Amino acid sequence: MTGPVFLAIDGGNTRLKATWMADGEEPVVTQYSYSSTDELLADLERFGATEAAMACVGHVDTRLAETLRHLLQERFLLITPSTPVPIGIAYPRPEQLGLDRKATSVAAARMYPSESVMVIDAGTALTCDIVGPAGFICGSISPGLSMRLRALHEFTAALPELDARRAAGLPAPFAVDTPSAIRGGTVNGFMQEVAGDIRMAAVQFPELHRVILTGGDAPFISAQLQEHAGPSDIFTLPEGLTIINDPHLLAKGVRAIYLHHENEN
Repeated sequence: MTGPVFLAIDGGNTRLKATWMADGEEPVVTQYSYSSTDELLADLERFGATEAAMACVGHVDTRLAETLRHLLQERFLLITPSTPVPIGIAYPRPEQLGLDRKATSVAAARMYPSESVMVIDAGTALTCDIVGPAGFICGSISPGLSMRLRALHEFTAALPELDARRAAGLPAPFAVDTPSAIRGGTVNGFMQEVAGDIRMAAVQFPELHRVILTGGDAPFISAQLQEHAGPSDIFTLPEGLTIINDPHLLAKGVRAIYLHHENEN
């Protein structure tokens, strides 16, 4: 990568996701386990990152944070619930809004400052948030697709655990064998929820014309909405909605929070 490189780190429950960002270039994404942070530090030199920020929704690796702060000569920010962000948060207690939802909301508000936008983050959890010109307005949280499949296995005696990404397309809603029945019910129910949330948001916020999808299951959702969202199809959506798939939305938000912190200090 050429030019200054910014490193955005998303600390999940089991892995670290690093997004290496340089102006005018496509971001590069790498992933690490919490036991292999030395690989991340080696890549810090390889990519030539000069600034970094980290937001953790799971385990906070304080050793890694302090090492990055030392190597980058203080050009590092560990984002916490109390870190100021450049948008309003319509929670009575703003610190209770998850860092991932804060970051994606900041990115959406920065990209579309005069619009109301719906942000759907389809990862471990499925979060659907509304962001307007004044900032974060409201949102919902439910289990993600993989969590739904895993829950059926873990909370029953005989149902198998299935991989959410085995089937590329939308499965039949009804089946004559147990694995197909699980996949049909879970995947179709998940997609019905996503489409339903979009429809309900469009009713509650008539000014809403843009939906940003992000997270690991975003490409799957995007493909199904495109294929099955016709006027008489199963995922019919309101007219005039633009659906965008942005895999780097959280990283963009982490960078925006870092820049806000630098400008304020």
